[in-house]
Amino acid sequence: MIAYLRNVLLLSILFFLILDLRGVTAGLPKLESPCSACKSISKELRIRIQNEKPRNHLDMRHRLDSSGQRYGKVIDYKSSELRAVELLDGLCGSGGVGQYALVQFNVSESGKTTSQWKKIQGQEMDALVNGTRYNPAEVEKAKQKLLQNYCGAVLEESEESLEQAIMSGKFDDNLDEIEEFLCHVSTKACPDGTVPEIFLDEQTSLSNEVPVSGEPGATSQHEHDEL
Repeated sequence: MIAYLRNVLLLSILFFLILDLRGVTAGLPKLESPCSACKSISKELRIRIQNEKPRNHLDMRHRLDSSGQRYGKVIDYKSSELRAVELLDGLCGSGGVGQYALVQFNVSESGKTTSQWKKIQGQEMDALVNGTRYNPAEVEKAKQKLLQNYCGAVLEESEESLEQAIMSGKFDDNLDEIEEFLCHVSTKACPDGTVPEIFLDEQTSLSNEVPVSGEPGATSQHEHDEL
């Protein structure tokens, strides 16, 4: 009986270790290409920080002393909790990671494919809706919803440490730290190091893409690398 319980315990530990190595941490929903998904979240936060406009300090001097002078704190907006809240607000919505779709690319002549979450715009979005290069629209919307839920779980799991990192200015001088913090340290969605991006350029064009088949959460019949 003791040997049986020990074996069950060892199998349970092994199971959770395997999940961790695949980048599926406790509290995060399962998702195709979780590393690429986390990188998409990082990219959107990076864009928001890059596009920030200068803001005045937050004047918290709302009280008057006995001489009629205001007193209280004047907080630098960049180190304020308000800044962190505003940067993260709506990050997982339609104006953030909701713009991404799961796309598969041929990476070898043998038919091996890899999937990544890519931001879809313009004519690419038309192709997405028409279902010519991506999933049928209804399937794609379901997958995008999964990505948005995943994003929400990532932010919830990292909320306190992420807000502190923003308030401390950790990312201001090195935006690459966002991906390192979110995907390698906080969630471990990318446990094996930085995964190279596949760009839609002359080397990897739309003609190299293949449709992602199956129901939401399913994988392609092709062998593929999960990022």
